[in-house]
Amino acid sequence: MKAKSYQSYSTNFKLAVVNGKSSEVNYSTTYYWNNKGKSKILESVRGNLHFDKEQEDIDHSMELRLILNQVFDFFIKIIEQKKSMAVIYRKKRIQLVQVAANLIRYLKPTEICQLFNISERTFYNWKNRPVCAVTISKECPNNNPNQLTSQERNFIKERYFENETFEDYSTADLYAQMLKDKKLIVSPTLFYELANYSGEQEKRKPVKNTFKNKGLKATFPKQILQMDKSLYKTADGKRPWFYLLIDNRSRAIIGHRVSLKSESKQTLINLKEALKKHNLLSTSFVLVSDDGSENKGAVKRFLMKCPNIKHEIAQLTIEESNSMIEAVIKTIKQKYLKYQVFKNVTEFKKELEIAIHKYNHRPKIILNGQTPIEVFNGVEIDLREIKKIQQNCRAERLRQNREFSCLKMITCKLPF
Repeated sequence: MKAKSYQSYSTNFKLAVVNGKSSEVNYSTTYYWNNKGKSKILESVRGNLHFDKEQEDIDHSMELRLILNQVFDFFIKIIEQKKSMAVIYRKKRIQLVQVAANLIRYLKPTEICQLFNISERTFYNWKNRPVCAVTISKECPNNNPNQLTSQERNFIKERYFENETFEDYSTADLYAQMLKDKKLIVSPTLFYELANYSGEQEKRKPVKNTFKNKGLKATFPKQILQMDKSLYKTADGKRPWFYLLIDNRSRAIIGHRVSLKSESKQTLINLKEALKKHNLLSTSFVLVSDDGSENKGAVKRFLMKCPNIKHEIAQLTIEESNSMIEAVIKTIKQKYLKYQVFKNVTEFKKELEIAIHKYNHRPKIILNGQTPIEVFNGVEIDLREIKKIQQNCRAERLRQNREFSCLKMITCKLPF
């Protein structure tokens, strides 16, 4: 069988040019700037500068230096984004028009359009389009009715961003809480746009997932359970281990135990208590762990007597890793226990129980706004209801934005 040769989009585009099927190569933003942008600026500016007096030369050269710095900064910012130039220009049109306003003294509008690789019609359209002072996108709600209304922005800010109850929530957790509340549901794009504009996205940085191995995925709760342990340190010099047992589908922590010893006996006690508490002793499921010593000995002897439990060793008897519970442990440490100093093991144990309770009862976006404990207990969510609420909110948003009227002299102004 002949292997398929790989060709990138750029290669296919260039081949189309050679074969006469396309008129020009679609340069990337970075390529355009490095090969055309700089030279265009310098050639155009130098060719249009004509000063007679020495003092005017000095004054204009200083002014021109500031203008060129603005142009360079503008191009540097847009080449950092991995998007096409057309998309970036649309989002940065106000900044582009402001830069062009400073250059218009030295360059003709045609030359400015050539510099930024846009048509004169587009340039004048952006130049004469009013900037709304009351919206995030700076566009009039009549022209862009899909943007959030002021009522929606205020509700989201007060209910989620400024609410002390959700102070330690990430942006994803806040959106999951919105899905759970079912009062106002907007798209993730609009929600994150408002979070970025309000500075909330920077304050609520999520825990980075460093696990790249292939993980397990259960299709329903209580199908796959995973267990692991981790080490912590208290102020009195003790180093307690905490053992966790989680459900793969719901990500709920269904069993935990703290001990100063790392041994299979502690793993077995945690496992037995969790199975008894959730009535899983006679249920068939897969139990996944790593190949650590704490998962051998007493644990193996117990599992040999339980034919309903199939024990798998991550990346040994199965290809997948134990990354799900490793991610949960990292979340517990960095989201709930970080920056806390525990005097002793007793205090650590008490705070760990509080952290696990918070974790189990916090909505998750990957669970469509449900909490891990709800999914584990079989509470079902009607996705059609969420979709209907979102559609109703969007219809109301479009209606309000299309009927939006303002005092033009106050809220609208030209870019320059």
